[in-house]
Amino acid sequence: MKLGSRCLVIAGICLVSAGYACAADVPQPTSMKGAVASHHAMPDPAATAQQRLDTLGKKLNLKASQQEAWKTFSANMTKLAQEHAQEMGKHSPAERAKFKELSAPDKLEAMATTMHQHADNLSKLAGDTRPFYDQLSPEQKTIFDLYAKNAWHERMQHRMQQRMR
Repeated sequence: MKLGSRCLVIAGICLVSAGYACAADVPQPTSMKGAVASHHAMPDPAATAQQRLDTLGKKLNLKASQQEAWKTFSANMTKLAQEHAQEMGKHSPAERAKFKELSAPDKLEAMATTMHQHADNLSKLAGDTRPFYDQLSPEQKTIFDLYAKNAWHERMQHRMQQRMR
């Protein structure tokens, strides 16, 4: 995958996994289950999403009137993360080897298809986020925005470090 499509994938993963955890606010897992098994392994999107949703829910200090919107939002985020985990499971070494053997036009077409799918997922994510976000107070929106920004930034830095190894 080219850097541009990787960035799009990473952004989608971050948002889909409800990338709302600030590194300073989230303790490192003591077990590698549901986290990163090695520096080359991808974290389980569903486990990561659940961790981040739990942390974000606590930080937002939601009111009773916001709980229904939170349940809908978090269920949608969890579903997207589970779908992403299933999609990741389909990328076997044999599939990756097949991709490497494709001609340049076929690779570009496959990459364009993947980018369109990721763009569709990001649009769905934005649509799922808006109703919940609109119910937040200005202070809660600030917290939400900072979590999203910090998580995306942290994730991008981590991915860039992995590529340089």
